[in-house]
Amino acid sequence: MKKITGLLLFVLLFCTACASGNTKSQGDKEKEYTFLIYMNGSDLESEYSAGTEDLYEMMKVGSNDNINIVIETGGTNKWNNYYIDPSQNQRWLVQKSNMTHLADLGQKNMGDGDTLRDFITWGVENYPAQKHVLILWNHGGGAISGFGYDEKYNYDTLLLAELRRGLDEAYKTTNKKLEIIGFDACLMASLETANMAAPYSNYLVASTELEPAMGWEYSSFLKEAAKGNIDKIELGKAIADGFNKDAQARSQGDFVTLSIIDLRKTDELTKSFEKFIGKASETITDLGTFNQISNSVSRSESYGGQSPEEGYSNMIDLGDLAKNLDSQYAEDKERIIEDVRDAVVYQVKGKSKQDSSGISVYFPYYNKENLVYELPIYQTIGFSEEYNQFLSRYTEVASNDQTGVELASESIQNRGGNYRLAVKEEDARNVSNSVLVLGEEIDEEQILLYGGNPKTIYDEKIGQLEVDFNNKWMSLNGHLVYTCPTNIQEDYIIYSLPVILNEEYANIRVAKYEDEEEYKIIGAWHGVIPESMAVRKETIPINQGDVIKPLFKIYNTNTKETEDVQGKPFIIKEKPQIQLMDLPNKDFVIGFCIDDYALNQRYSEFVPIVE
Repeated sequence: MKKITGLLLFVLLFCTACASGNTKSQGDKEKEYTFLIYMNGSDLESEYSAGTEDLYEMMKVGSNDNINIVIETGGTNKWNNYYIDPSQNQRWLVQKSNMTHLADLGQKNMGDGDTLRDFITWGVENYPAQKHVLILWNHGGGAISGFGYDEKYNYDTLLLAELRRGLDEAYKTTNKKLEIIGFDACLMASLETANMAAPYSNYLVASTELEPAMGWEYSSFLKEAAKGNIDKIELGKAIADGFNKDAQARSQGDFVTLSIIDLRKTDELTKSFEKFIGKASETITDLGTFNQISNSVSRSESYGGQSPEEGYSNMIDLGDLAKNLDSQYAEDKERIIEDVRDAVVYQVKGKSKQDSSGISVYFPYYNKENLVYELPIYQTIGFSEEYNQFLSRYTEVASNDQTGVELASESIQNRGGNYRLAVKEEDARNVSNSVLVLGEEIDEEQILLYGGNPKTIYDEKIGQLEVDFNNKWMSLNGHLVYTCPTNIQEDYIIYSLPVILNEEYANIRVAKYEDEEEYKIIGAWHGVIPESMAVRKETIPINQGDVIKPLFKIYNTNTKETEDVQGKPFIIKEKPQIQLMDLPNKDFVIGFCIDDYALNQRYSEFVPIVE
């Protein structure tokens, strides 16, 4: 959240400087840039004042002889200032230290393509410029849920198909191609978004990953644009660099990504991707091909929700996916990698996102339970019929495979803290992921699970899992927590810790870098929004005085099922800190949790740990 001093100053400016005006009084002269900002406030404004804070940043610069800044506001139950009316959509001209009220529109759905069309058409016609930049401000959800949600219309979002329609109808009316479409939102730098936007804009500026709560830093790039004579690439760089600098200054930069994508290059990239998909589709029903593709996806950088507790976004980095493809696709992978480099003309990325290529693609690897809901939506966005056919075949194989990995023996071998388990020879190449699981025996049938340790070594040649365990586990300020490794890379591991934070469900994200001794708390995140499948933008810091209630799982050894359970609450009395702690004297046991490439999961038997 922004500093409260900024909010108070913004309110004072509003109290003294808001005015009313007609739509054309400021826009008759053609300027270099007009910024059209579609601000769907939603809970980001009603709960966190994020929209009000960004308006304050814009007012630091304001419109001048070189730029127009015009906004449509709506989509939230509450604006945290005295002048914007939450009962209806309104239009504003942002000027230095004030905003001029231009129009009241009545209540309109910000998740409707018609509302977007009307705003673009009005802005282009009334605020002429050499170049127009459209900025879409709110939550983002990737290829499935698209952009934003409107609090007043049952969390309705703009799906990519609706975005396409709104942009297309505005273009047919104005005959004006946008210079940049920017998403101040999560997960929108995808091949699908680029394909949707390409007919209507020259460039896309968006993030592959979640955005920190503060989003873009508007004053920095608007200040550069206000000087005049700024190239569109330099403008894009100013957006990205200002965003990155602000995030780093707030210690929220590890997850930052922002890309400038040349939309004139994405058609060639799509063709390269489709060529690979065409080859893979021919043999995807073969278990070997299915496992190869799934293995490539599982090792690739992924974005958004990545666990059952967070929810799944299923957005995979396209360049990293290509890099991880099997050698039989050598020509295709090199072409995709090269085309990604051509399309992504500039990007910023944080320490935990160094494998990001700057553009993602939807791949439903992580949760086959939602395929019935997701695939019909995906097939409406108009991206690629070739890819639609591939996904149908791929998901059919995944859905039909319900067997899971078979073990050679249920017995875990224990050699002085070195634990080993063998899978059957015929399943040796089917293991996708395996972790050591810590548990505590509650009774003969129930085990309280503390999550997984990702340091398990799997030897595919002999089908053996092996891990050394030193009887230590992750703790938050001395309290054991449930750990879910969500992103395992060579130089870092990202964990998600499910908790109830101050009476709200959240996931604390923690990073462990190979070049750093200590664990780093990234922040708490609420996860995927169930009503819309959009992704929340805000990352909440953990502070002294916060009340934490850890969440665990109970595993039933008879039914082989798990259920969620709450632990005892505790208060963060000192600086929040993640450390490994010695296990207390309880009936702790360990086992293995094994996933195959169709994401069938099974637990081994559990055995007592060795002191």
